[in-house]
Amino acid sequence: MIQQIQYFLVGLLTLPIFPILLIQALRAKKRVGSLPEAIDPRGETGGNLPALNVLVIGESTVAGVGVKRHEDGMTGSVGQRVHELTGMDVHWMSIGGSGYTAKKVANLLASKIPDVSFDYIVIALGGNETFELNSPLVWRKNLEGLIRKIRVKVPECTVAIANMPPVGSFTAFPKTLQWYLGGLVNLHRKVIRDLPDKYDNLVYLSEPIDFDAWRKKTGRNVPMTDFFSDGVHPSALTYKLWGAQIAERMVTTRV
Repeated sequence: MIQQIQYFLVGLLTLPIFPILLIQALRAKKRVGSLPEAIDPRGETGGNLPALNVLVIGESTVAGVGVKRHEDGMTGSVGQRVHELTGMDVHWMSIGGSGYTAKKVANLLASKIPDVSFDYIVIALGGNETFELNSPLVWRKNLEGLIRKIRVKVPECTVAIANMPPVGSFTAFPKTLQWYLGGLVNLHRKVIRDLPDKYDNLVYLSEPIDFDAWRKKTGRNVPMTDFFSDGVHPSALTYKLWGAQIAERMVTTRV
């Protein structure tokens, strides 16, 4: 695949500056620190039966890092928007972990999916694939492995893959690191664009996150720093906008 070739070419071209990138990454990690995961990973929105069941599974964004409670994180935001779009009660659940890759989620978290007839399952990953410098094909292979495990647990549901995280815009990173990691996450984004053609009832938000579009939605000129809680993880505002975008795509696609 073209993305795999580009991955190796960029790796070769940036080899001379790799020590600088590594130092920048270590400094950024030290500066950001470690925020706790959110509490209350289950919730309910609405009150009008019948109910829809929604599961979100993935990395630190799913663990709610950046907010105190999951209702203000990605999962709660997805659930709220699904309720608004369908008028139905929504029971939502979050299964996530900080630092988790697709392979780790498949091996350690997929088995924790309860025996529930979920209507929607959202996969939110990609940040740690980038930080670990995984190649596009490794990312794709591991993501497909996770999709297959989800299908075994819950055969009949709509699966949505969230947009890749906007690593190239993380305010905790210097410009050089933004450029390098942003380019890699873009390759990861492109290499899975055909997955909806391969799997039934699969939705993928393949477009990059557009902060200007989000600003228009809020009606105000939000500074970039307000979209992040620590320069890396989303703020409550970002979780709300991102979760709504995911919900809108998967609900309208299913309809």
